[in-house]
Amino acid sequence: DRLLYSTLLGGSTANCAGGSHCVGKSAFNTVNAIAVDRNGIATVGGATNAPDFPAIPGVVQTACRCQEYANNGFVTQLNASGSGLLWSTFLGGSWYGFSQVPSGTSVINALAQDAAGNIVVAGRTDADDFPTTPGVLQPKFVGPATLDLRPTDGFLSKLNPTGTALLFSTYLGGGAADRINDLQMDAPGNIWVTGATASADFPGNPASFTGSFFAQVSGDGARLLASQR
Repeated sequence: DRLLYSTLLGGSTANCAGGSHCVGKSAFNTVNAIAVDRNGIATVGGATNAPDFPAIPGVVQTACRCQEYANNGFVTQLNASGSGLLWSTFLGGSWYGFSQVPSGTSVINALAQDAAGNIVVAGRTDADDFPTTPGVLQPKFVGPATLDLRPTDGFLSKLNPTGTALLFSTYLGGGAADRINDLQMDAPGNIWVTGATASADFPGNPASFTGSFFAQVSGDGARLLASQR
């Protein structure tokens, strides 16, 4: 066996409003998911609070809406040798609260690639302006959009093969904390997701029980086909 390539991926700085509380504030970059196609091209997803994380012009989101430890998700596709980026985009909403105590998280936990090369990602966000698209299952954040720490909703997004457009993007959650941890696609192109919910009003299956869930969403993000706790 031999190592084909190994590379670092991330930014080095964190936005900070200034003052002594900025001492020790640093960037973090986390890769949580990966998919590799038949040509050896890897696509990775995760989270970062670094505005200088590498993003490519023309992609879905070229700037990190981050402040201090308030972060955004990212999706990055590397060439087959790991020597360069084919494309890289942020994916997340705005931070909230106060400039010296900002909050906000958008984290990609799961990623898959379909037969057409589209990239499907899922995770959690507490941003009420996370990018969504018209006609999807849940276009708006359900958790209360307060200035205090918010519960997260899950999200599910599909990007085109070049990262330049969102084919669909939707929230998936109720009024309490929800997150998507993993996903898979079936032969017809529907998307199965698993995760955890604390919401009695989780879509499709209102119940007092909270804990793990699985759900099936249509390949265009418009319909909830199944939901079970």
